[in-house]
Amino acid sequence: MRLELTEVLACPRCGTEHGLIALIDQMDGRRIVTGRLDCPNCEDRHPIRDATVHLLGSAPDPAAQPAQTPTDLASISTALLGPPAGPEVLLVGPEDPSIARELAELRPEAWVISYSALTQEAHDRVHRMAPGSGSALALRSGRVHGVVLSGDSSIDIAEAARVLMTGGRLVILAPGPGVSVASATLPLRELASD
Repeated sequence: MRLELTEVLACPRCGTEHGLIALIDQMDGRRIVTGRLDCPNCEDRHPIRDATVHLLGSAPDPAAQPAQTPTDLASISTALLGPPAGPEVLLVGPEDPSIARELAELRPEAWVISYSALTQEAHDRVHRMAPGSGSALALRSGRVHGVVLSGDSSIDIAEAARVLMTGGRLVILAPGPGVSVASATLPLRELASD
């Protein structure tokens, strides 16, 4: 977890108004390798192990294997996210963490948060955050430049929209039946559809 990304994280229990405080045991450059994130409001502690934040005690399933993703999904995602405007924070939904690594390669100034409990190959700009219980994303409102989800994502579209900054883009790869931005009654407008 990159130290600068602690600015966009929020307590999953208390909500988006409550940020988390980083207590660091070990760092590698600007990356927190071990430590924890504490909420000053509810006093929940979220461990950081192997540069991954484990929200509400979540832990990755070592037996789980990420799905194989074609490289062109990351290319499509980066095109739909629009041109990068310098350093940016991107969130990649939980179903396929391999897209996060590919996005980091395609967007050299991006910090990518891979919201997944699945193991993945390390990359210096991909920061894993294992999802906790509940549907709320542990991110502050309006802090993320772009969100990439698959059509069967467990992340609610309203939650994805909440974390996006003004002008941010939500990319839904292979939307499933019934997935529609128009039906979500959110302040989003559809720019492209296939």
